[in-house]
Amino acid sequence: MYDVVFISFKESNAQENLNQLKKLSRTVHHVQGVVGIANAHLEASRLASSDHFFIVDADNYVHDNFNFNQVADLELHPNSVHVWRCINPVNKLVYGFGGVKLFPKSLFKNMPEDYLDFTMTLAKAGYFIQKETASETRFNATPFEAWKGGFRECVKLTLELDKKFSDMTQSRLNTWKTHGHEALNGSWAILGASMGSEFAKEHPAEVRKINDFAWLQETFNTVKL
Repeated sequence: MYDVVFISFKESNAQENLNQLKKLSRTVHHVQGVVGIANAHLEASRLASSDHFFIVDADNYVHDNFNFNQVADLELHPNSVHVWRCINPVNKLVYGFGGVKLFPKSLFKNMPEDYLDFTMTLAKAGYFIQKETASETRFNATPFEAWKGGFRECVKLTLELDKKFSDMTQSRLNTWKTHGHEALNGSWAILGASMGSEFAKEHPAEVRKINDFAWLQETFNTVKL
């Protein structure tokens, strides 16, 4: 059995999602309020006693039928990360965005100092998407959270356009920028997606600002829908 670590940083629905998670696993640790994505994950690795451990983001609602013990059937590698598919409630995309992740503790011995996407950078031997859909990322609980989710993800997608799976990436980017106006705070997510894509094109040297949540809040405070 692998430990489960829940990471929260001011998410408005964190307690609701934590309560749900505790119904599904008896070994839930909580990292709360640690500044910096890498720092929060490092603290998670310290809390976990198992050689691999799950990370669940605070805005992620894990489905009742997800079994954290199923990983016994996975072929695990000490330098790879496994990610479960996750439903986006705004635009209905289903992929790794916001999903449950399984990390090996060994990766945290040499933490990356410079990263855009922390998980992808850390996964030295591979980033494996599992077929099962494990959860729903309820990143859109407030206008800021919805905007932030769209902004951060679409910076990453825009920067991925010249790589191997560019057609799939372009399709996801287009969906983020056009679908979901009717969803809770959907228009904010769409606005964030469009702004994030433009930011990546216009300020490629500054894209790592997406991991500075204070900067994101300051930027959002200047935005009008």
